[in-house]
Amino acid sequence: MRDRPIQVGDLVQVVRPSFCIGGNEGIGVTFIVERIDLDGGSRCSYCDKEHGDGHYYALSVVAKGWWPLRRLKRIPPLSELEGQRPEESLRQPVKEKA
Repeated sequence: MRDRPIQVGDLVQVVRPSFCIGGNEGIGVTFIVERIDLDGGSRCSYCDKEHGDGHYYALSVVAKGWWPLRRLKRIPPLSELEGQRPEESLRQPVKEKA
């Protein structure tokens, strides 16, 4: 199930620029979601604006703060991807005759 919403414990990556200042800060940062909360319970680390915008945020101590879910993309675990591999890619290569 690839398109499920981001949940606590998911591995995610920041893939969109910030909307308050439009900067690319944090793009590429990868972390495990430790908590999800409405409005993030914090202030933006870039513009110091309160997160009272009615959106959900993911917390990561390692990634230093609250990240809006709309900036994140979930990275599915390998176990989820294994079931989606087409059978053709699992076939053994054809040996050429000598």
